[in-house]
Amino acid sequence: MPRRDGPFVIVERKSPVSYSVANIDSLQLPVGVFHTSALTPFQGNVIPPVKALRRRGRSARIVKPSSPNPANAQKHKDSQKTSSADPWSGRLRRQRGRL
Repeated sequence: MPRRDGPFVIVERKSPVSYSVANIDSLQLPVGVFHTSALTPFQGNVIPPVKALRRRGRSARIVKPSSPNPANAQKHKDSQKTSSADPWSGRLRRQRGRL
């Protein structure tokens, strides 16, 4: 019997660690004898948690739009002009051995 099958009534104690269990509707017909590790106490009217459960894993990445300032925009335009003139400038020069 799984732990949370439903509310059952303990009819009698068979040994220090096993109990005879019956349905609430028919107390004369026992369901079976179960070990204490297979039984959990009944908790009626369980209140749902106030705080929702957290999802596991890495949180979603939030991309913030960035507005480039004029100094960075000017550098970027200049670097494109020089890279088209010299193929080994900038990034390609640093990675010459990895080509």
